[in-house]
Amino acid sequence: KRGYHTPTKGTITLALLNPNGTAVHLFLILYDLSDMPPDHRTFIRQRIVLMPENTGDDTKTDQTSSSSSSSSKGSLRYLAHIRFVTSQTGKLYMHSDIRLIFARNKLDYDDRTAGGKAQLVTLTDIPTPKYWSRK
Repeated sequence: KRGYHTPTKGTITLALLNPNGTAVHLFLILYDLSDMPPDHRTFIRQRIVLMPENTGDDTKTDQTSSSSSSSSKGSLRYLAHIRFVTSQTGKLYMHSDIRLIFARNKLDYDDRTAGGKAQLVTLTDIPTPKYWSRK
């Protein structure tokens, strides 16, 4: 079982639906794996984090912080994790499962509880090294 054949470059759209069939969240994940060698694997992870807006008194600390530490200040709202693999002939497949994490508690993702001083930030991660062998 190789998985779902995908183009090497494109956009993945994932819709998170509630039990009534209404969309709760839509993931749009842009990817370019055209340089992925045959018989390798990788993953793409997209995080949506609720980040507090910068205020005038803490701009000094925000300028010196890295992206990984600034994402820890926020609160994770959604996460999508997709695994990819290439065959020996170089065809790209989405394989295994797609993992989604989302806030359970209404207070965890309600923008009104943040006092209107927060914004959703989308971060897309690819591992380092980018690809590793399947063997």
